[in-house]
Amino acid sequence: MKNKRKIIILTVLGIIPFYSKSLFYFFNTNGEFSQLLKELSLLYGALIVSFLSGMQWQRIINKNNDFKYLILPMIPLLLVWLYESFFFKSYKEFLVIICLILSFFIDYKLINNNLQKWYLDLRAFATFMAVLSYLI
Repeated sequence: MKNKRKIIILTVLGIIPFYSKSLFYFFNTNGEFSQLLKELSLLYGALIVSFLSGMQWQRIINKNNDFKYLILPMIPLLLVWLYESFFFKSYKEFLVIICLILSFFIDYKLINNNLQKWYLDLRAFATFMAVLSYLI
């Protein structure tokens, strides 16, 4: 499948920005620059969760499921943008990690019957690598 290869390449390339803060940290230990990279990494994670929620919402609309299924992809979307609120200042990475994992489980459990196995395996790998980037 021609598109399968493109999807895999784009997904792997999309993992690279998650590791930018770790890569640049070794070359520049300036605290201000490190904080900027940390914030950009969180923003990138939030954007990825937003993108995934939009894809899931579209799949659910195409399946003509009832209203309760339309709400589920919005949960990680709304949660992930709380990382900027003052309630979660100490737990920003944790919140983004939870939302990435929640987005994966929505694909895996709810939308699984419409997705091919290779795509679910790719999503599992990408989610694992993204979460790992926040833990190192």
